Amino acid sequence: VMRLRRMALLIVVLLLALGLSEALLPWLVSSRVEESLEQALGGDVDVTASVTGRPALAMLLGRYTDVRVTLQGVHAAGLRIDQLTLRSDQLTLPGGRLPESEAEWARALGGSTVEAVITQNDVNAYLVASRSSAADARVQLRPGRAMVTSPLKFAGSEMLVTAEGEMVLSNNGRLLEYRVDSVTVDDKQIPAFLVSLATDIVTVGVDLSRLPLGIVARSVEVMEGAVKLTGRTSQGV
Repeated sequence: VMRLRRMALLIVVLLLALGLSEALLPWLVSSRVEESLEQALGGDVDVTASVTGRPALAMLLGRYTDVRVTLQGVHAAGLRIDQLTLRSDQLTLPGGRLPESEAEWARALGGSTVEAVITQNDVNAYLVASRSSAADARVQLRPGRAMVTSPLKFAGSEMLVTAEGEMVLSNNGRLLEYRVDSVTVDDKQIPAFLVSLATDIVTVGVDLSRLPLGIVARSVEVMEGAVKLTGRTSQGV
Protein backbone atom coordinates (compact mmCIF):
# COMPACT_ATOMS: atom_id res chain seq x y z
CA VAL A 1 0.00 0.00 0.00
CA MET A 2 2.81 2.38 0.92
CA ARG A 3 4.51 1.66 -2.39
CA LEU A 4 1.34 2.46 -4.32
CA ARG A 5 0.97 5.70 -2.43
CA ARG A 6 4.53 6.72 -3.28
CA MET A 7 3.97 5.91 -6.95
CA ALA A 8 0.73 7.92 -6.94
CA LEU A 9 2.53 10.83 -5.27
CA LEU A 10 5.35 10.64 -7.83
CA ILE A 11 2.85 10.67 -10.69
CA VAL A 12 1.09 13.70 -9.19
CA VAL A 13 4.43 15.52 -8.81
CA LEU A 14 5.39 14.72 -12.40
CA LEU A 15 2.04 15.93 -13.69
CA LEU A 16 2.36 19.14 -11.70
CA ALA A 17 5.88 19.68 -13.01
CA LEU A 18 4.70 19.07 -16.57
CA GLY A 19 1.81 21.47 -16.09
CA LEU A 20 4.09 24.15 -14.67
CA SER A 21 6.52 23.73 -17.58
CA GLU A 22 3.70 24.16 -20.09
CA ALA A 23 2.63 27.34 -18.32
CA LEU A 24 5.99 28.89 -17.42
CA LEU A 25 8.46 27.82 -20.12
CA PRO A 26 6.86 29.83 -22.98
CA TRP A 27 7.04 32.97 -20.83
CA LEU A 28 10.62 32.33 -19.71
CA VAL A 29 11.87 31.49 -23.21
CA SER A 30 10.02 34.46 -24.73
CA SER A 31 11.75 36.77 -22.21
CA ARG A 32 15.15 35.33 -23.10
CA VAL A 33 14.46 35.78 -26.83
CA GLU A 34 13.48 39.42 -26.23
CA GLU A 35 16.70 40.13 -24.32
CA SER A 36 18.85 38.37 -26.92
CA LEU A 37 17.30 40.24 -29.85
CA GLU A 38 17.50 43.62 -28.12
CA GLN A 39 21.22 43.12 -27.54
CA ALA A 40 21.79 41.83 -31.08
CA LEU A 41 20.01 44.85 -32.60
CA GLY A 42 21.88 47.40 -30.56
CA GLY A 43 19.70 47.73 -27.48
CA ASP A 44 17.63 50.71 -28.71
CA VAL A 45 14.77 48.61 -30.13
CA ASP A 46 11.64 47.61 -28.24
CA VAL A 47 11.25 43.83 -28.73
CA THR A 48 8.21 41.74 -27.86
CA ALA A 49 8.42 37.98 -28.42
CA SER A 50 5.90 35.16 -28.14
CA VAL A 51 7.45 31.68 -28.34
CA THR A 52 5.74 28.32 -27.93
CA GLY A 53 6.76 24.68 -28.21
CA ARG A 54 4.97 21.33 -28.35
CA PRO A 55 5.70 19.99 -25.84
CA ALA A 56 6.97 23.01 -23.94
CA LEU A 57 10.01 21.05 -22.68
CA ALA A 58 11.23 20.87 -26.30
CA MET A 59 12.04 24.58 -26.07
CA LEU A 60 14.86 23.75 -23.68
CA LEU A 61 16.48 21.99 -26.64
CA GLY A 62 15.88 25.00 -28.90
CA ARG A 63 12.89 23.53 -30.78
CA TYR A 64 10.06 26.04 -31.18
CA THR A 65 6.80 25.41 -33.04
CA ASP A 66 5.66 29.03 -33.26
CA VAL A 67 7.66 32.24 -32.97
CA ARG A 68 6.24 35.73 -33.25
CA VAL A 69 8.54 38.74 -32.78
CA THR A 70 7.48 42.39 -32.89
CA LEU A 71 10.08 45.17 -33.15
CA GLN A 72 9.13 48.80 -32.56
CA GLY A 73 11.21 51.87 -33.34
CA VAL A 74 13.65 50.12 -35.68
CA HIS A 75 16.00 52.42 -37.63
CA ALA A 76 17.51 51.35 -40.96
CA ALA A 77 19.57 53.65 -43.19
CA GLY A 78 17.94 56.73 -41.65
CA LEU A 79 14.42 55.32 -41.92
CA ARG A 80 12.33 54.70 -38.80
CA ILE A 81 9.99 51.70 -38.97
CA ASP A 82 7.08 52.08 -36.59
CA GLN A 83 6.40 48.36 -36.22
CA LEU A 84 7.92 45.24 -37.70
CA THR A 85 6.51 41.76 -37.09
CA LEU A 86 8.19 38.44 -37.95
CA ARG A 87 6.60 35.02 -37.69
CA SER A 88 8.08 31.55 -38.07
CA ASP A 89 6.13 28.29 -37.78
CA GLN A 90 9.20 26.18 -37.03
CA LEU A 91 12.49 27.26 -35.51
CA THR A 92 15.35 25.08 -34.30
CA LEU A 93 18.37 26.50 -32.50
CA PRO A 94 21.38 24.12 -32.50
CA GLY A 95 22.10 23.04 -28.95
CA GLY A 96 19.31 25.28 -27.70
CA ARG A 97 21.72 28.25 -27.73
CA LEU A 98 20.24 31.66 -28.49
CA PRO A 99 22.00 33.64 -31.26
CA GLU A 100 24.26 36.46 -30.07
CA SER A 101 24.47 38.69 -33.16
CA GLU A 102 22.08 40.12 -35.73
CA ALA A 103 23.65 37.95 -38.44
CA GLU A 104 23.07 34.81 -36.36
CA TRP A 105 19.47 35.80 -35.66
CA ALA A 106 18.95 36.46 -39.40
CA ARG A 107 20.05 32.90 -40.14
CA ALA A 108 17.95 31.45 -37.33
CA LEU A 109 14.83 33.31 -38.49
CA GLY A 110 15.46 32.46 -42.14
CA GLY A 111 12.22 32.06 -44.07
CA SER A 112 10.09 33.99 -41.58
CA THR A 113 7.16 36.00 -42.90
CA VAL A 114 7.42 39.73 -42.28
CA GLU A 115 5.03 42.66 -42.00
CA ALA A 116 6.34 46.20 -41.52
CA VAL A 117 4.48 49.48 -41.02
CA ILE A 118 6.08 52.83 -41.90
CA THR A 119 4.09 55.91 -40.95
CA GLN A 120 3.59 58.98 -43.10
CA ASN A 121 5.41 61.09 -40.50
CA ASP A 122 8.44 58.80 -40.60
CA VAL A 123 8.54 58.92 -44.42
CA ASN A 124 8.54 62.72 -44.33
CA ALA A 125 11.21 62.80 -41.60
CA TYR A 126 13.33 60.49 -43.78
CA LEU A 127 12.99 62.86 -46.76
CA VAL A 128 13.95 65.91 -44.69
CA ALA A 129 17.03 64.15 -43.31
CA SER A 130 18.07 62.93 -46.77
CA ARG A 131 19.08 66.44 -47.90
CA SER A 132 18.34 65.30 -51.44
CA SER A 133 16.20 66.91 -54.13
CA ALA A 134 13.19 65.42 -52.33
CA ALA A 135 14.04 67.06 -48.98
CA ASP A 136 11.34 69.71 -49.46
CA ALA A 137 8.72 67.21 -50.64
CA ARG A 138 5.93 66.12 -48.32
CA VAL A 139 4.03 62.85 -48.61
CA GLN A 140 0.39 62.32 -47.69
CA LEU A 141 -0.88 58.73 -47.62
CA ARG A 142 -4.42 57.47 -47.92
CA PRO A 143 -5.80 54.03 -48.83
CA GLY A 144 -4.30 52.95 -52.15
CA ARG A 145 -2.94 56.37 -53.08
CA ALA A 146 -0.15 58.78 -52.22
CA MET A 147 0.08 62.53 -52.76
CA VAL A 148 3.38 64.38 -52.87
CA THR A 149 3.71 68.18 -52.76
CA SER A 150 6.92 70.06 -53.40
CA PRO A 151 7.77 73.75 -53.99
CA LEU A 152 9.29 74.77 -57.31
CA LYS A 153 11.10 78.04 -57.91
CA PHE A 154 10.85 79.34 -61.46
CA ALA A 155 11.55 82.79 -62.93
CA GLY A 156 11.78 84.39 -59.51
CA SER A 157 8.52 82.97 -58.23
CA GLU A 158 7.61 79.86 -56.27
CA MET A 159 4.97 77.40 -57.38
CA LEU A 160 3.57 74.36 -55.63
CA VAL A 161 3.82 71.10 -57.54
CA THR A 162 1.35 68.43 -56.42
CA ALA A 163 1.52 64.87 -57.70
CA GLU A 164 -0.80 61.94 -57.12
CA GLY A 165 0.17 58.31 -57.64
CA GLU A 166 1.11 55.07 -55.94
CA MET A 167 4.00 53.59 -53.97
CA VAL A 168 5.78 50.65 -55.61
CA LEU A 169 8.75 48.41 -54.87
CA SER A 170 11.75 48.25 -57.18
CA ASN A 171 15.31 46.89 -57.20
CA ASN A 172 14.15 43.50 -55.91
CA GLY A 173 12.32 45.01 -52.96
CA ARG A 174 15.22 47.17 -51.83
CA LEU A 175 13.69 50.51 -52.83
CA LEU A 176 10.26 52.02 -52.17
CA GLU A 177 9.44 54.46 -54.98
CA TYR A 178 6.68 56.86 -55.90
CA ARG A 179 5.01 56.34 -59.29
CA VAL A 180 3.23 59.49 -60.52
CA ASP A 181 -0.16 59.35 -62.27
CA SER A 182 -1.09 63.05 -62.44
CA VAL A 183 0.54 66.39 -61.64
CA THR A 184 -0.85 69.83 -60.93
CA VAL A 185 1.02 73.14 -60.57
CA ASP A 186 -0.71 75.66 -58.31
CA ASP A 187 -3.87 73.53 -58.54
CA LYS A 188 -3.84 73.57 -62.37
CA GLN A 189 -3.67 70.29 -64.27
CA ILE A 190 -0.73 70.12 -66.67
CA PRO A 191 -0.68 68.27 -70.02
CA ALA A 192 0.22 64.60 -69.98
CA PHE A 193 3.43 65.12 -71.96
CA LEU A 194 4.74 67.39 -69.17
CA VAL A 195 4.05 64.88 -66.43
CA SER A 196 7.37 63.09 -67.03
CA LEU A 197 9.23 66.39 -66.62
CA ALA A 198 7.40 67.26 -63.43
CA THR A 199 7.99 63.77 -62.09
CA ASP A 200 11.66 64.62 -61.63
CA ILE A 201 10.65 67.34 -59.20
CA VAL A 202 8.60 65.08 -56.96
CA THR A 203 10.83 61.99 -57.11
CA VAL A 204 10.64 60.17 -53.80
CA GLY A 205 12.64 57.06 -52.98
CA VAL A 206 13.01 55.25 -49.65
CA ASP A 207 16.00 52.94 -49.19
CA LEU A 208 14.96 49.50 -47.88
CA SER A 209 18.28 47.77 -48.55
CA ARG A 210 19.35 47.81 -44.90
CA LEU A 211 16.27 46.45 -43.19
CA PRO A 212 17.30 44.39 -40.14
CA LEU A 213 17.59 40.59 -39.99
CA GLY A 214 17.95 40.21 -43.76
CA ILE A 215 14.38 41.29 -44.48
CA VAL A 216 13.36 41.73 -48.13
CA ALA A 217 10.05 43.42 -48.98
CA ARG A 218 7.87 41.73 -51.59
CA SER A 219 4.64 43.79 -51.63
CA VAL A 220 3.45 47.22 -50.54
CA GLU A 221 0.05 48.52 -49.47
CA VAL A 222 -0.74 52.20 -48.88
CA MET A 223 -3.07 52.73 -45.94
CA GLU A 224 -4.40 55.80 -44.16
CA GLY A 225 -1.30 57.60 -42.94
CA ALA A 226 1.06 54.65 -43.39
CA VAL A 227 2.66 52.14 -45.75
CA LYS A 228 2.52 48.41 -44.99
CA LEU A 229 5.24 46.19 -46.42
CA THR A 230 5.08 42.40 -46.48
CA GLY A 231 7.91 40.05 -47.31
CA ARG A 232 10.26 37.45 -45.87
CA THR A 233 13.69 37.21 -44.38
CA SER A 234 16.33 36.70 -47.06
CA GLN A 235 16.84 33.04 -46.15
CA GLY A 236 13.29 32.37 -47.35
CA VAL A 237 13.29 34.41 -50.56
